[in-house]
Amino acid sequence: ADILFTLSALRTSVPTLRLEPFLTDAGTTWLDRAATTCSDDLARDVAGLSLGSLFSKPLSENWELLNAVSGANMIPIKGFTRPVLLTQGLFDQNVVVPLSLRYLNDAQAADRHVTARTYLVFNQQQSDALSDNDIGSFVSRLLR
Repeated sequence: ADILFTLSALRTSVPTLRLEPFLTDAGTTWLDRAATTCSDDLARDVAGLSLGSLFSKPLSENWELLNAVSGANMIPIKGFTRPVLLTQGLFDQNVVVPLSLRYLNDAQAADRHVTARTYLVFNQQQSDALSDNDIGSFVSRLLR
């Protein structure tokens, strides 16, 4: 269901995206249903459906789709019109820290509105406490 919803959203937001050559007849039917069916219903209806039955060839051959997915998942590093504070614990178990640090560095280098803070602590509670303090100070400065 998640894949069908994602492809349906991309097909709607990128009208030139051609998915039909990559879909089986069943894939086309299910993708059309994803555009009009609520999440719980579609998830129930596709339970047990083989993902491979939806595609006639690998989606990795669709460069337009790959570019659309990449674009949809990109977080901007510049063009902010207001100050932005980004915080990151260095021992965060929920994200890939090197990628987050790269993003923080790129955003700070690209846009003067971006401020980044990192926390060298050993658990999420310490990181959250330091982050909350920095966020409070940041917002306070903005509201002066």
